[in-house]
Amino acid sequence: MSLSNQITPAFYSLPFIKMQALGNDLIFLNGEKLLDSAARPLLSQWQSVAPVLAKELCHRRLSIGADGLILAMDLAVPELSQMASALYGPTSQDCQLSWTYHNSDGSTADICGNGLRCLALWAREEKNMDGDFKVATALGPLSLSYQDKSQITVMLGAPKLLANEIPFSAKKIGRVVQELFELGKAKFPITCVNVGNPHCVIFEADFLNPNLFSHLTNIKDRPQDHFFPSALRPIAEALEIDSHFPEHTNIEFVNVLDRNHIQVFVWERGSKATLACGSAAAAAAVASILEKRTDSKVMVTLPGGTLLIDWSDENVIKMTGGADLSFYGQINISTEKLKSKNQGSKHAKVTAL
Repeated sequence: MSLSNQITPAFYSLPFIKMQALGNDLIFLNGEKLLDSAARPLLSQWQSVAPVLAKELCHRRLSIGADGLILAMDLAVPELSQMASALYGPTSQDCQLSWTYHNSDGSTADICGNGLRCLALWAREEKNMDGDFKVATALGPLSLSYQDKSQITVMLGAPKLLANEIPFSAKKIGRVVQELFELGKAKFPITCVNVGNPHCVIFEADFLNPNLFSHLTNIKDRPQDHFFPSALRPIAEALEIDSHFPEHTNIEFVNVLDRNHIQVFVWERGSKATLACGSAAAAAAVASILEKRTDSKVMVTLPGGTLLIDWSDENVIKMTGGADLSFYGQINISTEKLKSKNQGSKHAKVTAL
């Protein structure tokens, strides 16, 4: 049967799984279950409907709430294998899994380290897969290694370091390392890298007081959404959309504890402040190594927890950390809502299972 369906119901009933890695929470939809439901037509128009669906489902006041939406695909299913091939090309044929990722604002992201670790846990819980396997992504096949839910390793490949690869628009040809940057009246050095998405990393600036990082280990005791220092918010908001970053950027504010340990606050492109971001941890670690502040293996502590980043091999960034399943649920989404980006989701019905 074709992925398309001529009959359009009044609403789609979507089974979902809520997962999180270091507090970076994500909504998972199982492509196989969508195929076997009235929501099957969504897959044939996924690239156009997914941004709207992400904004609807990720809204923290009017729906499930999350930092992003993931469509998980088991490529042993022929229809999903065809979809992955159409999205990512013939290299997907060597993979066991594939996915798509959308931020909470509907924008796409080629990579999400925390999301990939959650995908590995999803594969273990839903498909009884563990060990090593490959995932088809917009960046090409990426390798995952599952030992247990606290030890999941993602191999991200080599970072891109040249200005045009990040991309960073300035009179700069080579690497953007400790580049003096002006933002309004503020001047501070930045280091930029691309680990599948662009990142701007800041170590030393007048507004980066080490005391800002003192509460990172007490995050569970702080009020919701108060984990990101208010002093950094206007700087992050301005940097994310600064004209020097034509694709916008993620921002990391970093405090170096020693040669093997850094602390990081993350402002994610498309999701704003988050408890954690795997690619941000990788970018902060790479930047700290480029600036010779740390060795090649770095513990990265974020508000949501700690990851181990290993850049001993210049061609591979290894990220190791955990992931957790939060809950299962089902949500009804009006088909009319998916036709408009401007309607709220106050009528979405969520049922915990």
